[in-house]
Amino acid sequence: MIHRLDRPVGGVMVFARTKEAAAELSRQIREHIFEKDYQAIVNGWLPEEDGVFTDYLLKDNKKNTSCTVPEETKGAKKAELSYEVLDMVETGEGKLTYCLIHLMTGRHHQIRVQFAARGFGLYGDTKYNKKFQKTKKQYEEIGLYATRISFRHPVTGEACTFKAEPKGKAFFMLEELDAW
Repeated sequence: MIHRLDRPVGGVMVFARTKEAAAELSRQIREHIFEKDYQAIVNGWLPEEDGVFTDYLLKDNKKNTSCTVPEETKGAKKAELSYEVLDMVETGEGKLTYCLIHLMTGRHHQIRVQFAARGFGLYGDTKYNKKFQKTKKQYEEIGLYATRISFRHPVTGEACTFKAEPKGKAFFMLEELDAW
C-alpha cells in the first residue's frame, strides 16, 4: 500500500506490485509528484470561492487524532492544501459547502483537521466535527472522497491518472437536491 485513507473515507487507492515500485511511488509522494484530489462536503458556507490552508499539525498517537499547533511546536509538521468551492446549498441539516481539495502534503487526518480548525467540519465526521460527535456511529462514512490520483508509472514513467465519482450518504444527498 502506497498511501492510506482514513477509515470513514472512500475513494481511489494505489497499491504497488513490487518493493521497487513501492519505493519509486513513495519517492514521488515525498517529492510532490504524486497528486491527490478529494471532494468534500463541509458544514457551513466557506467565505471564499477558493483558497489555501497552511497549518502545522501535531499527531496524538494515543488518541489517534491530530490538531493544529504553532509552527515552533516540537514534532509539528507543515500541512498545506488548496480548495475550490463547487457548490453551496442549504438543506434540512443546515448550510453545506461542496468543494474540491488538492493536497500538497499528506498528514494524518489533514483535511478533516484543517477544515474543522476553521469551523467547517466535514459532514458526518464524528472525530473532528462537533455537530456529529454524539449523533453518529464511529467509522460511519463521512463527506470526504478521494476522487483523483495522478503519478508517474514506476517502471515506464508514463503519466497515470485514476478517478472515481464520490459515493456515500453526503454526496447522495447533494444529488437528490439537484433533482429537485
